[in-house]
Amino acid sequence: MQFTWKENHMESDLEFGKLKISDNNQEGFLPEQLLISSIAGCSAYFFDIILKKQKVEFDYLVLETEVKRDSNNKIEKILLNFIIEGGNLNEEKLLKNLKLSHKHCGMVQSVKDSIIIEDQLTIK
Repeated sequence: MQFTWKENHMESDLEFGKLKISDNNQEGFLPEQLLISSIAGCSAYFFDIILKKQKVEFDYLVLETEVKRDSNNKIEKILLNFIIEGGNLNEEKLLKNLKLSHKHCGMVQSVKDSIIIEDQLTIK
């Protein structure tokens, strides 16, 4: 990927369009949003793959995130709340699958020694 500085944001032309990164959310995506999105997206992607392999059916999956920072504004912890709805969902099995999804997710593995990634599961 190539990024170009444009006045007050970075820009990259990607397959799905232009990516703009800025510290002003009126100019582009905030770096924090991209970090959290990559962790959430990667985690959900592998969670879905594992559930499909195990033939676990669900109606929908939503992922809500919450970020905790330290006094220096460094991200300490990201809470990933997986909200899933479907019939015959086994909470214990789903929690094990969440842990397994993190082992396969390169984004989680990249930050595991510096940011705590905590899962929460809500079954509807």
